[in-house]
Amino acid sequence: MSDTAGGVGGSERSYLRVLLSCTASAAVTIVAGAVLALGLTTVISSYRGESTPTWTSPVRVSVVANGCERVGPVSSYGFGYWWRCRAQVMDAEGRASEITLGASMVTPDDKNDPVALVERCSAVDRRECVYTRRGGEAAAIGIRMLHVLRLVILVISATMAVLFLLRGFLGRKPYARLVGSAAASASARKE
Repeated sequence: MSDTAGGVGGSERSYLRVLLSCTASAAVTIVAGAVLALGLTTVISSYRGESTPTWTSPVRVSVVANGCERVGPVSSYGFGYWWRCRAQVMDAEGRASEITLGASMVTPDDKNDPVALVERCSAVDRRECVYTRRGGEAAAIGIRMLHVLRLVILVISATMAVLFLLRGFLGRKPYARLVGSAAASASARKE
């Protein structure tokens, strides 16, 4: 077998070992990033107060749950079981509309009792509205920061996984040349 077999400057077996190791590292990185992001999503979903940008003034509305379904144990709301409910919204002018509320904003216990929520819409025709309970500005800033942290975790874990896979597919020497040339060009730009 030649010295360059497998693209790593070593044997085919060595290349496969590196490829498998890097693939396993990429998988662990993706799983860890996803678990951390879902954990943050759970915390974000648990906060029912306002955390949306204030593109319009909040309007107080009354919501009555019509029918609910339980989602979980892992969902877009994070870990745990959550209620997603169809509900009827009544605004101050008496306009009614049907919406779906998630993250247990309302529950089956709210089926006959109106719940006071805050509505923020991006347009006058109420096509893109967010419904929350009243909340404090400090908590809303904290929730927004958790959104940013979740995005950073996902970007970093995806980048690391791509680098692990690149390292595995290219092999040791070509990857070292690639990383070395990128580091050299970066240091040359600083000078």
